[in-house]
Amino acid sequence: MNPLKSLISEATRDAAMSRNELAIACGYQNISKGLRHIDNYVENLTNKNNVSESLRAALDISNADYKEAIKKQRDRLSMVLKSSFKPSLQVMFSSEVTSPVFAAKLLLNIPLPAPTTNLSFDEEMRLIFEVYKANQLHHFQYTKYVETPRDYESFVANLEAAEMNGEVCFYGIGKGYRYHKKYNECYTFNRHGKLISKVVHANRYAGLSLSGKDINLNSNTTNNID
Repeated sequence: MNPLKSLISEATRDAAMSRNELAIACGYQNISKGLRHIDNYVENLTNKNNVSESLRAALDISNADYKEAIKKQRDRLSMVLKSSFKPSLQVMFSSEVTSPVFAAKLLLNIPLPAPTTNLSFDEEMRLIFEVYKANQLHHFQYTKYVETPRDYESFVANLEAAEMNGEVCFYGIGKGYRYHKKYNECYTFNRHGKLISKVVHANRYAGLSLSGKDINLNSNTTNNID
């Protein structure tokens, strides 16, 4: 059971509000949009337009009760994600994503090979870099940045020369990648395969937006690892 949803439902009944009235009380003129934002926050803790505080204020819920319900829902989401977690590899885009739906479907997530549990850490990271390089060369093989025969090093050299000249490159071209090795462990690399940061999260719920921004809660980060 969703503890935050139960709290919101009970407070809405106590206030004798309809759902439409709740959306209006939260400051929304577009009721359908408001209800979407409210439901998305209650289910997924996506705090669009600071709907979290608007909800609490509109229903006059105590800070203590509200924070406790949010914590329980975060823990609940964390358990669900942990149970279904699979390692993933994601591109960090080098330029503004002008077509987020296209990017999400074709460019953001890179398919991974078979499980790598029999590899050492260094071997696994080398393999992940090879997968990333192959992905970038495959998607952008017909651009001016990729020479024949296809070579990742020359691709990056051509790309970075263009960027130095102020050229806006194709969206989807990576400036690096994130490897989510474990549910609570994520490694970030630049496009040269150099490890930039390692993030180890405490028990938490987190997500990644298409703009590449993390929702970090209770995490420890080590940056610029040599």
